[in-house]
Amino acid sequence: MNLCTKVNRNLAILNAHQDGYSQASIATYLNVSKSLISKVVKSGDSFTGV
Repeated sequence: MNLCTKVNRNLAILNAHQDGYSQASIATYLNVSKSLISKVVKSGDSFTGV
């Protein structure tokens, strides 16, 4: 996955979380692990290398 794709994914995660979606529902919708969602939300940064 390239950096641009990661940034877009992380922005989507952060936006969904701010809109009130649970980490579990975001993970299910994006087909990623709940731990990835947690890392992105904790960092609060769409540019992390996660």
